[in-house]
Amino acid sequence: GCPYCKTSCLKVSEIVAHNQLDTSRIVYFVWGDTTALPGYQKETKTESFNYVFISGMQAIRVANGHFPTYLYIQNGDVVKTADLRHLTEKSIMEHLD
Repeated sequence: GCPYCKTSCLKVSEIVAHNQLDTSRIVYFVWGDTTALPGYQKETKTESFNYVFISGMQAIRVANGHFPTYLYIQNGDVVKTADLRHLTEKSIMEHLD
């Protein structure tokens, strides 16, 4: 997988563990080889997170071609986006609170 995606997953995992957040509220949209997912989850400590497989074209469309992109969704609408540099503990806590 992408090294930046792995770094961001590890960052989110640490934030979630540190703040004892509910992982069911976080969903990763991924594409590629489904058989690689268990190893990726173990490496990024995201085994308890939800994953949904989408096509590569869907991923490009959703992320506007920038990876990784995190979407903050509220009531079915995207209210904020963040890349690795702008993915902060504060923003995650505010959104999941």
